Amino acid sequence: MKSVPKIFLKSIVLLLSLCILTGCSRQPVSYSATDIGMGTVISQTLYTTGEDETANIIALIRKLEEDELSRRISGSEVAGLNVSAPGVPVKLSEELWEELLLLQEVSLQSGGAFDITLGSLIVLWNIDGQALTDNGEIHIPTEEEIAGALERSGYEKILLQDGCITLKDGVQLDLGAAGKGIACDRIGDYLKETDVSGAVISVGGSIVTYGKKPDGSPWQVGIVNPEDTSRLLGTLSLAGEWYISTSGDYERYIEVDGIRYHHILDPASGYPAESGLRSVTVVCNSGILSDALSTACFVLGWEEGMKLAARFGAETVFVDREGNIHLSEGMKDIFKQAEE
Repeated sequence: MKSVPKIFLKSIVLLLSLCILTGCSRQPVSYSATDIGMGTVISQTLYTTGEDETANIIALIRKLEEDELSRRISGSEVAGLNVSAPGVPVKLSEELWEELLLLQEVSLQSGGAFDITLGSLIVLWNIDGQALTDNGEIHIPTEEEIAGALERSGYEKILLQDGCITLKDGVQLDLGAAGKGIACDRIGDYLKETDVSGAVISVGGSIVTYGKKPDGSPWQVGIVNPEDTSRLLGTLSLAGEWYISTSGDYERYIEVDGIRYHHILDPASGYPAESGLRSVTVVCNSGILSDALSTACFVLGWEEGMKLAARFGAETVFVDREGNIHLSEGMKDIFKQAEE
């Protein structure tokens, strides 16, 4: 048997060494998908050296809604809490316990501008349902109806203790102002267990960027112009894992006699918030925080809202009714306004 030439062996060793240094891995493949979940559009772009994960992510979002967050789906954890006896402690899942603790802190820090106990008020206004009617019969709640709903609302009527929640005075929970951000958090956690090297995924007005593009360039996330939703206000340039949420009066609303009634309700008045804003975008390292803060900041207005976001380490873009753009200091480095 002939011996293998030394020069050939050296070539094999060199090739193996290069494979170790470079990883000899396949180039990431791009997968995209658009679907519906949590009552909104889910848009995904993934880069992975493994299998297509888009279907698994849709399934994750739907399971989260059905098992935990929806107040409309019987069998979900939140729906179960809403039919529990007032004043009786109910054990929470570990995930919901941690999330509610954080949301209560946002409520406290915002002076109640963010509040997950507005279920009765949201049902009363029924902005989404009324916007879908064909017969034009839109009901604007009376002052008496709103006052009644507010009596069954208030974040101070929730007691969180020893892993349990106690709801007082017929309080009804609604996590709509944080649910899509929670979904983005769960997506971020899931991606860490996969071969996905980069992704940008939107769940309605909440977005998660993860990892990096194959070419190493930053993610470009557009912010809708509230004056003309067919155009962009500008773009965010982001590298790595970030969570972005936008709240605006142009998203879901009804109009009666020339007055726009949008879906972002002020817990103090019971009416759609009148803070002089058209939209708020929040960027931070947490989906639940970005979502909750975008709502709280919209209710508070840009000056107080910017202070609140800063306390949580978040960056913000505010657009007021005059079209003025207000940026937090850190946002100036990542936001580029669109050209006219």
